[in-house]
Amino acid sequence: MPEPKSGSTGDVVPGATADLGGAPTLEETRAEPAGAAGAPGASPAVQGLRIGPYRIVRELGHGGMGEVYLAVRADESYEKQVAIKLIRGAGGSEHLITRFKRERQILARLEHPNIARLLDGGSTDDGLPYFVMEYIQGEPIDAHCDDRNLRTAERLRLFLSVCSAVSYAHRNLIVHRDIKPANILVAADGVPRLLDFGIATLIEPEAGAAHATAIAFTPSYASPEQIRGEPLTTATDVYSLGVVLYELLTGHDPYRLVSLQPLEMMKAIVEGEVEAPSAAVARPATLARGQTVVRIAPEELTRTREASIQKLRQRLRGDLDTILMTALRKEAQRRYPSVEAFAEDIRRHLEGLPITARKGGLAYRAGKFLRRHRLGAAAAALVAALLVGSAVNVVVQSRRVARQRDHAERISSFLANLFTISDPGEARGNSVTAREILDKGVERIGTDLQDQPELRADLMDTMGHVYDRLGLYDRAAGLLRDSLAIRRTFAGSDPKALAKTLNELGNVLYDKSDLEGAEKSYREALTLRRRLFGPDSRELAESLNNLAGPLEAQGHDAEAEALFQEALAIKRRLPNNERAVATTLRNLSVLRYKKGDLATAQEGLREVVALQRQALGPDHPEVAYTLQDLGVLLDTQGDYAAAEKTYREALELQHKVLGAEHPDIATTLTNLANTINHSGRPEVAEPVYREALEMSRKMYGADSTDVASVLVGLGDVLGQRGQLAPAEDLLRQAMALQAAKLGDEHVDLATTQCTLAEVLRKQGRLPEAEALARRCLAIREVKLPKEHADLADGLIVLGLVLLDQKRPAEAAAVLLPARDKLEAAKAPPSARRRAADALARLDEQKVTPPGGRALTSPSGHWH
Repeated sequence: MPEPKSGSTGDVVPGATADLGGAPTLEETRAEPAGAAGAPGASPAVQGLRIGPYRIVRELGHGGMGEVYLAVRADESYEKQVAIKLIRGAGGSEHLITRFKRERQILARLEHPNIARLLDGGSTDDGLPYFVMEYIQGEPIDAHCDDRNLRTAERLRLFLSVCSAVSYAHRNLIVHRDIKPANILVAADGVPRLLDFGIATLIEPEAGAAHATAIAFTPSYASPEQIRGEPLTTATDVYSLGVVLYELLTGHDPYRLVSLQPLEMMKAIVEGEVEAPSAAVARPATLARGQTVVRIAPEELTRTREASIQKLRQRLRGDLDTILMTALRKEAQRRYPSVEAFAEDIRRHLEGLPITARKGGLAYRAGKFLRRHRLGAAAAALVAALLVGSAVNVVVQSRRVARQRDHAERISSFLANLFTISDPGEARGNSVTAREILDKGVERIGTDLQDQPELRADLMDTMGHVYDRLGLYDRAAGLLRDSLAIRRTFAGSDPKALAKTLNELGNVLYDKSDLEGAEKSYREALTLRRRLFGPDSRELAESLNNLAGPLEAQGHDAEAEALFQEALAIKRRLPNNERAVATTLRNLSVLRYKKGDLATAQEGLREVVALQRQALGPDHPEVAYTLQDLGVLLDTQGDYAAAEKTYREALELQHKVLGAEHPDIATTLTNLANTINHSGRPEVAEPVYREALEMSRKMYGADSTDVASVLVGLGDVLGQRGQLAPAEDLLRQAMALQAAKLGDEHVDLATTQCTLAEVLRKQGRLPEAEALARRCLAIREVKLPKEHADLADGLIVLGLVLLDQKRPAEAAAVLLPARDKLEAAKAPPSARRRAADALARLDEQKVTPPGGRALTSPSGHWH
């Protein structure tokens, strides 16, 4: 719960909370600042009073249903400031008590980094309910944005975290019903928290909607159906989010209001027309909200007000107008179907992609592409022009087949190379417009080269390869299948070209995770190449290496290993083939690593490094990539000194060839910090993590999952060093990023949950720690193989929490399976140390496990 910022922008004028029917009113829009004139916090009467194990410090604020107090633990279990919410007045009605208890029940269901957390609850000596929330020292999201003069893109990114919280509530069948800036607090860490579920309602899964009862709300953020008293769905929160974002981006309400009277507001919402955001920014700022006049423009101010408004209008015109007008439609069914869809369009806008709410044609989408990658778009347009114009015409008009093929191959090579150079790896984000540009070229191939099927197939192969590089796998597969059909039916088709097309199709299917389809295509290519090429051909070795990939992915490790070995033997017999040998040997070594043959895998990776240095030179980036693989393997073996040395060698090489800052360097720094941490030196790991964090934020952006991974490592070492509050903040930041980017069921999020559970355990917040540890285990049990060592890690965390709660029998039930899993997985020393410490603690509590099996070895150490 927040402590409001005095003097910040208010959200409704006094008396603006609506009351539909005879239900008690609720005005919990924003608690009045404690100590303000007339506020209960001005009186010291409540100071020092006890509520359960908590001692009241002072009042934070009050509303129509409850009063909120700042409190601390009074039993000295741990030092923690909290916010306690009490039913308002000693004579609260049964209706208020029921609603109050429902809010507590709703909060108990929610565990999300962007939702204020429920910590505890109970009843006072008088029998009135209370609940304990985390104390958030923050300010409303609108004041946070205005005070820092955040730009539009920064406001949108902050708003996406709010969408993540609301979406999570919806997945738990909860509609908030009172989303507004006052209920979205941004703390000092820059992370927004959604609070005040006092009028939230549960959706019945069968009905899919919550029936609106006589309940209060904040008029200016209410949806039309809310005002009309109609059944509510998640679309209600979509509308309220739309109002919040409208105000964040324009500084104004969606409607031109003469006053802020509730009846005028409600009439405008039900009957009025929303003004386009790009037009609203020019509206005079005459209406006051609370104590502050609404500001005009969230953009950085230019020299004049007019220039600032014009700049903001241009920023809002187009996609942002469409996004907000879609969220604010009066008909609930015509809004975004979910908060996720609303947020996805915001993400697409930020990335320069076409939004789903705008049914633009080719010109709109091509324009988005041009703005994102002018050079790439120019290259693509040039390629298309070359393909559909002079290049194809030259080929068509050529008199000799050899010359036609020569020209076609040159043009195709230029096409592939130009796409690769213009958008290396980034074009995957440009899938829609890139496909349209390429499709025009494909269309002309089909119409202009009808009498030259083999040339048409050659160009389809090349175009298919380009689509594959762009990540447009379905389109690539369709082209290559068309090419195959031509080659199978054309009497003069070259069987070597057929094998090449089959191999290329296998590559595409493998990239799109169609493992069975890739295997089938690779097998046919391999059969042809065994017949067409000699036993020592590069083509045969390529097919053997490629077929092993989908076989390994499907769990056919023995057959995959045999193919890798055959390919490796052929490649070793070919002259000047060190780079190709290194490719297959690296694949074979990774397979052996996965099988647990770590010694052979290490030997193979060391040879790969030597081969790459011989073929590519000692300073090639591929050498650093293999050193990374070797470092991971050495870390897994528990050879932390060798792993650290290998990572530092990779870092030295990367700094030499990549410069001072590069994404690969950030990755290596993170891995190095992990190894140092595993070796039991968190104080040495901390500065490496901080360097990795700074570089990752620069290279990947502050909201990337790569940054989240570094935050987890840094939070872990801070927790080990006793800096528990900063550790918790970092880990909650990581959870917010991972939940927003990866979803609520990802194994990376589970890792962060387990790490945070350990920090909370050290703080003495055992119920919270237990809930997080169990959530971590639930995800891992679904996502990971049953023998995976990370399952043991989660069991150890849970076991320690149970031991701290003096529940040794339950702890034994999880710690013994953890030991067995680590034994089976041949876990590294760091994992074994943690397990040994936990089992030693269990032994101290005199627990005899079923069957009488010893918890530790006779020497007292677990091996």
